[in-house]
Amino acid sequence: MNDQSKRGEPQWQQRLLNWVRLLQSADTLQEIEEQFIARTPWRVVAIYKIDEQKNLIHANSLKGYEQLGVVPSGYPLLPENNLISSVFLRGETVVIDKDWEQHGHCYGELFCRVWHELKLEKAAAVPLIHSGVTVGGMLVGGDEGDDFAAVALQSLELIAPMLAFLIVKQDMLETLESENRAFRWIQEMSQILLFVRDEEELWRQFRDMLMQLGHINGGVYAQCVDGVWQVEDVFGPIASYKERLNVDFPKWLLERVTTNWQDNPYIWSNSGVRILPSYVIDEPKNGQGLLAIIGSDRELFAALSIYSVVTDPLLKRLLPTLIQSFTLAFRLIRQRKLLARLSTHDALTGAWNRRGLETHFEQLSAKPVCEPMVMILLDLDYFKELNDREGHDRGDEALIEISRYFLANFKQNDVVARLGGDEFVLLLHKRTWTKETADSLLNLIHGAPLKKYRLSMTLGVVEFPTEGKDFSACYRLADERLYIGKRNGKSAISAPSGLIAL
Repeated sequence: MNDQSKRGEPQWQQRLLNWVRLLQSADTLQEIEEQFIARTPWRVVAIYKIDEQKNLIHANSLKGYEQLGVVPSGYPLLPENNLISSVFLRGETVVIDKDWEQHGHCYGELFCRVWHELKLEKAAAVPLIHSGVTVGGMLVGGDEGDDFAAVALQSLELIAPMLAFLIVKQDMLETLESENRAFRWIQEMSQILLFVRDEEELWRQFRDMLMQLGHINGGVYAQCVDGVWQVEDVFGPIASYKERLNVDFPKWLLERVTTNWQDNPYIWSNSGVRILPSYVIDEPKNGQGLLAIIGSDRELFAALSIYSVVTDPLLKRLLPTLIQSFTLAFRLIRQRKLLARLSTHDALTGAWNRRGLETHFEQLSAKPVCEPMVMILLDLDYFKELNDREGHDRGDEALIEISRYFLANFKQNDVVARLGGDEFVLLLHKRTWTKETADSLLNLIHGAPLKKYRLSMTLGVVEFPTEGKDFSACYRLADERLYIGKRNGKSAISAPSGLIAL
């Protein structure tokens, strides 16, 4: 070491101690960088962070660059095209003198501009390495007269690991804070979803959450109803494509729903790959999109195609969690509806059960003015013989097919109920027992699928409220009339006007 370097050692030892104290005491990385830069003897100083995921170099703090109008920003991390990239790739300090261009080195357009316009004569770049990983770099530059002695560079190299640790620590704290904030938001939103009772309202709430996340501006939502996909909503800028997507999206979707969708319900597109039909010209051409298949217990509920750019790693991790909350809420709504339906409907045929029928009668009876209604008690003739002859599965098949026939051919407000066994009740609202009503009922019965099962039917008819004020009264009278028909040879309608043979 020369005499000049020896004379500078005490000065640099003190400077190094001051820097160490600074690194130990400052509250934030930005404060550390700003104070550190202010205390350095060089005209040009910069501290960079490396973001390998996004292939960028972030210039956090700069000194001297303001003379060129340069502000901290991100720069592409490309091999050997700038000084910090070079340091990052080598993992070792690089020192530059006036002859660097003559040796054919290229350290990037910005460094060349800084070197020439600020008339630098010497520069050095030191990697910031933590646990064997380069997380950033320091750049210093100035004149030959500035202190570039070996002891100065050794001091920079000594504090480099501490600065690298602080960069990693700051990133971890920011990530934890961001994730905690995001997970709190997810928790709050999930609780909201769990208390929504209607599927349409559930989707509206969920769509609004997606729009709040940022980076997600729209997409297509479809539901699977009885195995058929139906588009429920096209939202965001592509809403203008709704009419066409209503037809095309279910077809496009079926090509992507695989048999093992439960193992992989979230399909991320590769960067630049479209996730909607090609005519949707508003779809971004970069980033990644998401197709989410929503369902449980091998039952498909819905599908969501987010067409927007989703590049935030945290958002990509949180989206499946949010979609799982939506799926759970969707499933709970369906279960609640199923339980409510089972309490009022017959599990085998889908017709109303006795409880649903009695509740309906109670509601009708409670009205100040009761509208007229025809109640028909229907019993299948020879149903026991069908069970004995062909088995109970065949009997169940007959019950299901006959129920579906009446449900399909009745008016929307009329009621088909199964009280048990082969006994049904038909309610014809806002009608009395007239010839027109009788003819309509006869036509309906003659079209019923009875011959294939070798069955017929006998019916007892009562008018509400003229012949009975409540369910019990109407049922007793209808039952009496039904058995009049049974005793008179079956296959008949026993009505207020008398017997009608079928």
